[in-house]
Amino acid sequence: MKSSKGVKTSYKRSLIIFPILLIFSAFLILGISSCSRDNGPEKIDIGSSEGLPAHQPPEVQEQTEEPVTEDEDEEQESKDVNAVDDDDAIADDNGQEDAKKPPKEELEEKASEPITVRAYYADSQVQHLVPEERLISDTHKYLSAFMELLKKPLEPGNISLVPENTRVNRISLRDGNIELDLSREFVDERFVSNIVDVLLIYSIVNTLTEFEEVNTVTFYVEGKKLDLIGQLDISRPIHRDESWIKN
Repeated sequence: MKSSKGVKTSYKRSLIIFPILLIFSAFLILGISSCSRDNGPEKIDIGSSEGLPAHQPPEVQEQTEEPVTEDEDEEQESKDVNAVDDDDAIADDNGQEDAKKPPKEELEEKASEPITVRAYYADSQVQHLVPEERLISDTHKYLSAFMELLKKPLEPGNISLVPENTRVNRISLRDGNIELDLSREFVDERFVSNIVDVLLIYSIVNTLTEFEEVNTVTFYVEGKKLDLIGQLDISRPIHRDESWIKN
């Protein structure tokens, strides 16, 4: 009987202690949870929308220039000085060049200054050449002199020998020789005669050799060298011949 009562007493005690333990356990769990909420790790700052830490001062966010050392500063000053010197040198050079060049007005006046040249035509009997003085521009003077031969003579009775429809394809001076390239009309529209052919060629040669630097004339027609005109051989450069000029 004592044994049965002991078991019952122990059982009753356990029934009383178990709820107490449950209550204690509940309070313990609640306490632990509260501590974990209060003392947990702070929230990690992931930065601002611009990719930099939100707590970083604004002046730190702006990119700053690297400090310039004294050597680099001296080098920059040297470059600046050289740049100023170069500008001054360029200005001096330009000043010297401008001093050497004549004023624009003088150049234009010199270019447009007329010169006198003697152009040769046939006399009224078509036996000799006679000169007439003409004023021409110093610009393209060889062409200007030749073009005078296409005009009517000033003196009555004198005859122009070069066909008026003749065109100049090219006229150039090389080593004292003028290469004169003319259109087909020079040959096709000329007055056909042996004496006229001679006077025609020498009216041109004697006119162009009025310039001191010109010694001879070579004739071309449409880019091809002209070897004969009528019976006259002109395959070689033609020299001035004053024997055809009327005294």
